[in-house]
This record gives sequence, structure tokens and C-alpha cells, in this order.
Amino acid sequence: MAVSADAGASDPDSQTVFSKKLTIYAAAGAIILVAWVLNVAQLYWMAGALVVLPQVTRLFGILEHRGVDVERLLPAAGHQGDAATVRLRVWNRLALPKLNLAVDDDLPAGLGRLEQEPVPVHLPPRGSDVAEYRLQLRRRGVHRLRGLSLVSEDALGLHQIATRLAVDSEIVVYPRVIELPPDYLPDRWGGGQTAALSSFRRGEGCSFFGIREYRPGDPLRHVHWRSAARLGRLSHPHQDRPLTLKEARVFG
Repeated sequence: MAVSADAGASDPDSQTVFSKKLTIYAAAGAIILVAWVLNVAQLYWMAGALVVLPQVTRLFGILEHRGVDVERLLPAAGHQGDAATVRLRVWNRLALPKLNLAVDDDLPAGLGRLEQEPVPVHLPPRGSDVAEYRLQLRRRGVHRLRGLSLVSEDALGLHQIATRLAVDSEIVVYPRVIELPPDYLPDRWGGGQTAALSSFRRGEGCSFFGIREYRPGDPLRHVHWRSAARLGRLSHPHQDRPLTLKEARVFG
């Protein structure tokens, strides 16, 4: 669940907002002029309603953000360069519908959104909605998503209202895995099916590695009798076991 912070409002487009407000106030002024000429009291009330209309719609826009909870669901891990799906579950705890809301996620520098616009949600009274967007994993490491914002505009498009929500999530991005062709690496590194010169292990093999003390279970036919006669106890030879390189890790 989310804990809401302060709600703020800003103007979407200064020139457009100025034109809309000028139209509203000019209409209110014209109505006042007609009311003065005709001496009709109801027209004064109509002009007053037009004057306060921008603030009333802004207030309704702020109230639309009340009673909203958001939960973010995303994969626990992924690989660099992949895309992950983020699900946003939104609940409306009030009896009023929320029909003009969008969710804008705040992402760290190592993550990016494939869709740039906020994700819209439509909440019926005491209902819920699920929104999704695609997340691009750009940088490996542990990334913490600290919060997101509810964004909306008032009915007249005069103010953009944003409410910050604290929703903490985490995703681990691992290095990208690339399949290499068998002949990509040189032979001395184990390319193809050749044995890597640097990848020997102790065990059954054809190359002498050293002498160790005999252990129960060692084949008696491999006992090194010369060392046993010299040391006075059974000895067993170490031998190299070559390995074929199946995997290469490239860091860049």
C-alpha cells in the first residue's frame, strides 16, 4: 500500500491556460454588463459562478486524489537489456469515481520506460483498476523504486494536479547473457571442443600431477610402489583431468 504525500498543482501550458481564463473572465464581464443594462439579478449570480469556476474545478481535481492507494508489482530480477512488465494495482476507498487519473512512476537512472506517458486508470466507487507499462533494464545492479505520482488535470484543463505516493520496490538486474558460437574463442582458451590448457583438475587422467598419501577406496593398481617403499606407507599418484570449456564469462 501507499502513503500519500503533498498534493500540488501546476499549469499544463501557460499560453493555453491564459487563453481559457481570459475567455472565462471576459464572458463573466459581458454577463455583468448585460445584467447592469437589463437590471437582472440572476445574471450577476451567473457571472459570479464563472469567476469562481477555475478554483472550484481545481478543488475537485485535488479531491479526486483522496482515498487512492497504489501497489507496484514487478519481477524480482532480470537481465541487462531485457524488458520487464510492471503492474500497478490502484484502489479507490471512497464512494466517488476517479475517472481522470494517471500514474507516473519515478524510476532510478538505471531503468527506463518504453512508454513515456503516465499510465491512465479509471476507478469506480470503491473499486479498483490494474495498469501496466514496460520497463527497460538498462544498467545492472540493485535498483530501488522509491515512489510514484498520481497525475490529473481539472475539468477545464487549467491546472495539473500531482500527488506523491511512497511505494517502495526493488529489482535486481544481472549482466546480460550472450550465447557464443563454438568457434568464437581461440583454441588455447578452450574454443570449440578442445580441452582448455588452463582448466586441469586433479583426478583420473593421463598426466602426472604429484604424490599423495593413499586413501581408502583408491584403486590398488595405481599405488606408487616406489614412493611406498621409500616412505614406508602407501602412496597414490595425482593425475591431471582435462576439462572441455563449456562456458565463458565476458565482462565489459
